[in-house]
Amino acid sequence: MSSDVNTKNTVKEKGDLQSEMDDKAKELEINLEEIELPVPPDGGWSWAVLLGSFICMFCVDGLSFSFGVLLSDLQTSFECTTTKISVASSLIVGFTLISGPVVSAVSNILSFRSLVLVGSGISFCSVLACAFVYDVNIFIVLFGFVTGTSYGMIYLPAATIVSQWFAKLRATATGISMCGSSIGTAVYSAILPKLLKIYSWRGCMAIMAAMSLHCFAAGCLFIPLRDYQRGHPVKKSETEREAEVEDASSRPKNGLSDARFRRSVTPNLGSVAESGYLKHADTDPESPTPVLLKVPKLDRSDPLSHRVPNFPASVVKDLLESQSIHGSGDMVRIQGIEKHQPPMVGLSTVNRVVGEVLSHQDHSRTQSSRRRTVSVEPSPGASVYVKTGGNQLFASAVSLRPIADAGVHVDPFIRREIVHKLEREMDLPANRKDFFYSASMVHVNEYVSSSNVNEYIRSVTKIGAGEIEEEGTVARPPNHVLKMLSELFDFGLLRSPTFLLLLASSVFGLLGYPVPYVFLSDEAQTLGYSSEASANLLVYLSSVNTVGRVMAGVISDWPCTDALFVNNAALIISGVACVVLPLMPSYIGHVAYAVTFGLAIAAFVSLRIILLVEMLGLERLTNAFGFLLLFQGLAFIVSPPILASFYDLLKSYNYTFILGGASLILSALLCFPLRPILRWERRRRGEVVPPHESGHCIRLVRHIRDRFTV
Repeated sequence: MSSDVNTKNTVKEKGDLQSEMDDKAKELEINLEEIELPVPPDGGWSWAVLLGSFICMFCVDGLSFSFGVLLSDLQTSFECTTTKISVASSLIVGFTLISGPVVSAVSNILSFRSLVLVGSGISFCSVLACAFVYDVNIFIVLFGFVTGTSYGMIYLPAATIVSQWFAKLRATATGISMCGSSIGTAVYSAILPKLLKIYSWRGCMAIMAAMSLHCFAAGCLFIPLRDYQRGHPVKKSETEREAEVEDASSRPKNGLSDARFRRSVTPNLGSVAESGYLKHADTDPESPTPVLLKVPKLDRSDPLSHRVPNFPASVVKDLLESQSIHGSGDMVRIQGIEKHQPPMVGLSTVNRVVGEVLSHQDHSRTQSSRRRTVSVEPSPGASVYVKTGGNQLFASAVSLRPIADAGVHVDPFIRREIVHKLEREMDLPANRKDFFYSASMVHVNEYVSSSNVNEYIRSVTKIGAGEIEEEGTVARPPNHVLKMLSELFDFGLLRSPTFLLLLASSVFGLLGYPVPYVFLSDEAQTLGYSSEASANLLVYLSSVNTVGRVMAGVISDWPCTDALFVNNAALIISGVACVVLPLMPSYIGHVAYAVTFGLAIAAFVSLRIILLVEMLGLERLTNAFGFLLLFQGLAFIVSPPILASFYDLLKSYNYTFILGGASLILSALLCFPLRPILRWERRRRGEVVPPHESGHCIRLVRHIRDRFTV
């Protein structure tokens, strides 16, 4: 009898062992740290992308800012006032800016290349249609609204894609790209008077429509960076290799390969059954395959408990008692070894992606009505973080394990599909804090404090930070378009006095900015100068503006550059030049004005993004840029018609230029108290306010280092 019992126990133990081995065989682990982000190559195909961006800027701003050359002919042809026809000029630039936030949101579902190709096609049709229009109102709608919106689909992708392909050389590359705007204005202003004599303004419109098709060819160069790097892997620098070696040496050695995370670092949060990470659900076979993640509920009596997500209460208790949570946005480790860079991917995002992949596999392979569920949990030994102020966990590795008798097989093919889908999530603009940043990297704290470009990119990328998975629900795919729009127009930023002052300054700056581009050529003709000589003033202005943009790019690359001082000086100089122009009726005086304005205003355009990051930080750049594009677009829409009305009333452009100059000077004056107000605002939030010059040394060191490692 005893021997029979022993035999049964032995058989049972062998069966349990075999079952455990089968479960292990079914389990797959995804090391999320092995999913690399595409690193800007700063060379190779980057130069082709830069060429495409330059061509887009050339065509878009070339037509938009040389419209003043056509102003007199259009006014005569349509028999309308200057105020009326100037609306078309204001709308084309205004809607290029206003459409920017929507275009940036749509770029989460359409590639930059697709947006540029569609925008090029629409702009070609709308500008060509303008050549056959005989009603001024239809002309305004086609040229202003339709062409302006289509130009927004070209302009924003062309401006932001340069940042994806350049990091260390970003300031130089952006400067070259932006020079396309001023060079385009110069070329268009030079050739339009000659074309007007031969083809009239209608023929000019047809030619400009054909020029818009160059953007179609340029857009074909905008290939996704990840697709390029699959065939052209980036060689890692010595610094990056050293960082990887240091990170690998910090992991405990227990004989396992680096592909799997060590299971002896810290105690696991518990088995699936014990920790509550897994939950079951009855699902419709036609609905997406449920991949369910759950962490135990907390006692919400603690006033701070609403700031952290639902992970084991004992861990939360220890965190709160040790005061590990300092403020919203901090990443707090709750399991595993301390990482130099916290994980980028939220668990609910992994949960959702796994569900989408398995759902696709279910429908493509079988129509079985069996209920399927897979557990997704942090791997034993993985580093797990929580972002305070949210409801989200971030893990460095996850384990996928099918529930017993669920009928789901998690094979390497599915793992590969999950990894590819997570890579696509990482590439979305909605997940990048620096999507709109196009200036020198030495002014970005996240970049200066990073040891290499890859580390910087990880620091500004967070996937799933806004996804919340409530208990008892299945993670649903987020709408990335709405997510980015909500971030662009988060009205909480309007409570910041610093941003409101900066926004007001930008609005007044854009009220005066278009004055010479729209009215200078026509103003010179009213003084008796020929149409070609008058148009040449815009050529001089734009040519010098090109030099100014290059100089501004070089200046912005200096670590010690005071962007606020340069911005204020540029606005005051350009504003004073506008105010004194009526006192210089000679042609030489007009040339001097064009040169001065073109050189000074270049700094205002180039340094505005650096000023935004300095005042608000990279964390709020997307939010700030959304409001900035909206209000600057509105300012550009109302400025030319209002200023043109003074000419219709007084038959003189003197007051137009004086008011435009006064607006630029007021824009500068509003910027002077920015830093004192910023320090006051930070102290009110309880932040430590370092001196403005405190970061100059480290920025200088990083600048020198980049120059020797390019």
